[in-house]
Amino acid sequence: MARDNHSSCSVGEMIFVVCGDQDLAKLNSIEMLDYGYNKESSWQLIKIEGLTPRISPLVSALTDVSILIMGGFDGREHLSDAFIYDFCAPAGQNSRQVIKQGSLKLMCQSNTIKTANGEVQ
Repeated sequence: MARDNHSSCSVGEMIFVVCGDQDLAKLNSIEMLDYGYNKESSWQLIKIEGLTPRISPLVSALTDVSILIMGGFDGREHLSDAFIYDFCAPAGQNSRQVIKQGSLKLMCQSNTIKTANGEVQ
């Protein structure tokens, strides 16, 4: 799927393209390519439950099995929430909101994201 205004990151031999828009419709999905598993791999489309469709989020590898998705813009307001996507967890249990909308204030230091409400490591 072609998408604009997305963010991306890599974890090991996997590439993640997160959110963005397609024909001006905001997306709440991830496309993943595991190029180490099979040289002829194709992109997998992953829907994220509970994630507000958005453009331009901040995306970062969090651990060797998860990525962090923070903020972005939903077309009306700048978002200040955060989700963790665990790509080894079973479907339906692979994403969770760790910071609710309106409360994201953060500082990154020593592989830890420090927020006004606590820490996400």
